[in-house]
Amino acid sequence: MSKLKIVYISSLGHSGSTLLDIMINQHSDIQSVGEIMFFDEWVKNNNKCTCRKLINECLFWTCVIPRCFNGLGSIKDSSYLDNSYKLFKEIKDLTGKTIILDSSK
Repeated sequence: MSKLKIVYISSLGHSGSTLLDIMINQHSDIQSVGEIMFFDEWVKNNNKCTCRKLINECLFWTCVIPRCFNGLGSIKDSSYLDNSYKLFKEIKDLTGKTIILDSSK
Protein backbone atom coordinates (compact mmCIF):
# COMPACT_ATOMS: atom_id res chain seq x y z
CA MET A 1 0.00 0.00 0.00
CA SER A 2 1.34 3.39 -0.95
CA LYS A 3 0.80 6.26 1.44
CA LEU A 4 -2.16 8.58 0.98
CA LYS A 5 -2.56 12.04 2.47
CA ILE A 6 -5.96 12.26 4.14
CA VAL A 7 -7.19 15.15 6.23
CA TYR A 8 -10.07 14.50 8.60
CA ILE A 9 -12.30 17.25 9.94
CA SER A 10 -13.45 16.08 13.34
CA SER A 11 -16.06 18.18 15.08
CA LEU A 12 -19.44 18.28 16.69
CA GLY A 13 -22.50 18.62 14.48
CA HIS A 14 -23.66 22.16 13.66
CA SER A 15 -20.22 23.60 14.44
CA GLY A 16 -19.28 24.93 10.99
CA SER A 17 -17.43 21.85 9.75
CA THR A 18 -19.33 21.80 6.45
CA LEU A 19 -18.36 25.41 5.78
CA LEU A 20 -14.75 24.58 6.68
CA ASP A 21 -14.89 21.57 4.32
CA ILE A 22 -16.16 23.76 1.46
CA MET A 23 -13.48 26.39 2.04
CA ILE A 24 -10.61 23.89 2.27
CA ASN A 25 -11.87 22.12 -0.88
CA GLN A 26 -11.14 25.30 -2.86
CA HIS A 27 -7.41 24.48 -2.70
CA SER A 28 -6.13 23.02 -5.97
CA ASP A 29 -4.40 20.03 -4.28
CA ILE A 30 -7.39 18.98 -2.15
CA GLN A 31 -10.43 16.84 -3.00
CA SER A 32 -13.25 16.82 -0.49
CA VAL A 33 -15.40 13.69 -0.28
CA GLY A 34 -17.86 14.97 2.32
CA GLU A 35 -18.77 12.64 5.17
CA ILE A 36 -17.41 9.50 3.51
CA MET A 37 -18.42 7.29 6.44
CA PHE A 38 -21.88 7.36 4.83
CA PHE A 39 -20.59 6.25 1.40
CA ASP A 40 -22.16 2.78 1.53
CA GLU A 41 -25.50 4.35 2.44
CA TRP A 42 -25.22 6.93 -0.36
CA VAL A 43 -24.61 4.20 -2.92
CA LYS A 44 -27.28 1.85 -1.60
CA ASN A 45 -29.95 4.58 -1.49
CA ASN A 46 -28.72 6.37 -4.64
CA ASN A 47 -28.60 9.67 -2.74
CA LYS A 48 -27.93 13.00 -4.39
CA CYS A 49 -24.38 14.21 -4.74
CA THR A 50 -23.43 17.83 -4.04
CA CYS A 51 -23.53 18.32 -7.82
CA ARG A 52 -27.30 17.79 -7.41
CA LYS A 53 -27.36 14.59 -9.47
CA LEU A 54 -28.14 11.14 -8.11
CA ILE A 55 -25.04 9.12 -7.21
CA ASN A 56 -25.61 6.77 -10.18
CA GLU A 57 -25.81 9.81 -12.52
CA CYS A 58 -22.94 11.86 -11.06
CA LEU A 59 -19.89 11.91 -13.36
CA PHE A 60 -17.50 11.77 -10.40
CA TRP A 61 -19.08 8.88 -8.48
CA THR A 62 -19.92 6.84 -11.60
CA CYS A 63 -16.17 6.73 -12.24
CA VAL A 64 -15.27 5.83 -8.62
CA ILE A 65 -17.99 3.28 -7.77
CA PRO A 66 -17.24 0.62 -10.42
CA ARG A 67 -13.61 0.55 -9.31
CA CYS A 68 -14.53 -0.03 -5.64
CA PHE A 69 -17.67 -2.14 -5.90
CA ASN A 70 -18.66 -5.36 -7.69
CA GLY A 71 -22.15 -3.99 -8.11
CA LEU A 72 -24.18 -1.23 -6.56
CA GLY A 73 -23.83 -1.71 -2.82
CA SER A 74 -21.63 -4.83 -3.05
CA ILE A 75 -18.17 -4.16 -1.62
CA LYS A 76 -15.26 -6.02 -3.26
CA ASP A 77 -12.98 -6.31 -0.24
CA SER A 78 -13.99 -7.55 3.17
CA SER A 79 -11.92 -5.41 5.53
CA TYR A 80 -12.83 -1.84 6.40
CA LEU A 81 -9.19 -0.78 6.04
CA ASP A 82 -8.89 -2.28 2.55
CA ASN A 83 -12.22 -0.76 1.46
CA SER A 84 -11.32 2.69 2.78
CA TYR A 85 -7.85 2.61 1.24
CA LYS A 86 -9.18 1.49 -2.15
CA LEU A 87 -11.88 4.17 -2.12
CA PHE A 88 -9.45 6.97 -1.21
CA LYS A 89 -6.84 5.71 -3.69
CA GLU A 90 -9.37 5.60 -6.54
CA ILE A 91 -10.51 9.14 -5.71
CA LYS A 92 -6.89 10.34 -5.62
CA ASP A 93 -6.08 8.64 -8.93
CA LEU A 94 -9.25 9.91 -10.60
CA THR A 95 -8.87 13.53 -9.48
CA GLY A 96 -5.09 13.83 -9.49
CA LYS A 97 -5.33 15.67 -6.17
CA THR A 98 -2.67 14.97 -3.54
CA ILE A 99 -4.87 15.33 -0.44
CA ILE A 100 -8.28 13.79 0.29
CA LEU A 101 -10.51 15.66 2.75
CA ASP A 102 -13.02 13.65 4.81
CA SER A 103 -15.42 15.59 7.02
CA SER A 104 -17.04 12.61 8.76
CA LYS A 105 -17.95 13.42 12.34
